[in-house]
Amino acid sequence: MVNHTKKFHSSLRVILLLCLIVYVLTCCQADAARKRRKVNHQAIQDPSEQSVLPKKGDIAVLVEGPEEHVKRAEANIINMLVNRGYRVVDEAKMKRIRMAAARALADKYILYGEKHKILSINASYNVAATVIANIIPEEARENRIKLFTGTASAAVIAVKSNGVRLGGKTYTSKKVGYTQAEALRKAVDDAIQNSMMQIF
Repeated sequence: MVNHTKKFHSSLRVILLLCLIVYVLTCCQADAARKRRKVNHQAIQDPSEQSVLPKKGDIAVLVEGPEEHVKRAEANIINMLVNRGYRVVDEAKMKRIRMAAARALADKYILYGEKHKILSINASYNVAATVIANIIPEEARENRIKLFTGTASAAVIAVKSNGVRLGGKTYTSKKVGYTQAEALRKAVDDAIQNSMMQIF
C-alpha cells in the first residue's frame, strides 16, 4: 500500500511538472506572438511616420547660395514651417548652428547632400530635423516687353535626427519683374516655395 502511494505521488509530481512545462512554453509562445504582432504593426506604421517632418522638437534652417538671397529665402522657409505648425529653432541657437556649419566646411556651407554632417549638427544642437535649401539664381535678362525675366533653381532637403532624408528634387522658376533684382527675387521665392512642398 505504501509503495502504491509513493508511486501515485511520484506520478502526480511528474504530471504536475509536465503541466507546468507545457504552461510555461504556451506563455512564452503567446508572448513571442504578441511581440511579432507589435513589430509587424510598427513596420506598417513606420514608413508613413518617417516620411514627414517631426511635429515634436525644433527644426533648424540653413540656406546655401548667394548672400543677397540667403536671408530672404531663410525667412520664407521659416514662415512656411511656422504656418504649418512646426517649431523652429530660436535665432540665438540658429546663429550657433550656422557658425558650426561654416566651421565644419571651411567657411563654405555646401552641406546640401552631406547627410553625416547634417546628422552631426542635429545631435550637437538637439534638433529634430535640419532643413537645408540650396538656391542658384541665374542672371535676369530683358525680355520682349522691356521687362526682365529672372530664373532661379532651388533644392530643399530635410534630414531628421533618425537619419531619414526628405525631399531633394530641384525646382526651377521663371518670374517677370520691372528690374533684374525684382525678377530674380520673385524667381528665388517661387523656387523655394515649390521645392519646400516636397518635404511636407
